[in-house]
Amino acid sequence: MDIERTGADNQPGEGKSVTHEPRMLIDMRAWSAPGKLGSPDLRSNVQNAAVLLNEALRRYPAKTHGTRHGVLGPAADIVRLAGRPGSNFEHGAARALRMFEMVRSGTAVRDSATIESLRRAAQAVFSLRESCPPQLWRSTSSLVLDHVYFLRRQEEAKFWEGWPEFLRRRYASELGGLSDAWGLSSDARPEDWGHAAGRDYVGNEGRQSDFRHYQDEARLAVGEDEED
Repeated sequence: MDIERTGADNQPGEGKSVTHEPRMLIDMRAWSAPGKLGSPDLRSNVQNAAVLLNEALRRYPAKTHGTRHGVLGPAADIVRLAGRPGSNFEHGAARALRMFEMVRSGTAVRDSATIESLRRAAQAVFSLRESCPPQLWRSTSSLVLDHVYFLRRQEEAKFWEGWPEFLRRRYASELGGLSDAWGLSSDARPEDWGHAAGRDYVGNEGRQSDFRHYQDEARLAVGEDEED
């Protein structure tokens, strides 16, 4: 799947595309084949850890989504600590929580759902480390992060797919209404909803306001999915 580097609002923008190949689908099948180290249980544990890390990252207010480092956020630190002798999942969750606070300019995280999500993710990673043969941990940890990155990019792509439809619904299918709300001159009006959702209008105050509403709606949708 190709995802472009992100610009303002973390929206796909100019620059070279970043291609991610989900290696997990290939490598994990090989591990569970007869005569190979590992097992289907290990594959299941890798997938579970990646899914829980991805869920925790939905709540992470990353400053940039344009790099792998920015996308993975505290997930990489949790995995790194899992490989450190003497560490436990509490250490991993605490480190991730500090990273959440750092990107919030030091503001303490008091949301119990966020804290619990981080604890579940850290516990899954450390449980995976305990069940993984030592000689496989390096490649296993790489697979976890590869799959987390894939899941984040996959969700990001779906996020942007919904942005034009949100604008169409918000302005009752009237491009003129959007143009008026954004204060666009006659020669700057969008040709269609895809154009309106594109980068030509990044920086427009009306667009920024609508985008914040869309982000809030998307977050609520994630919360509803988790409750289901």
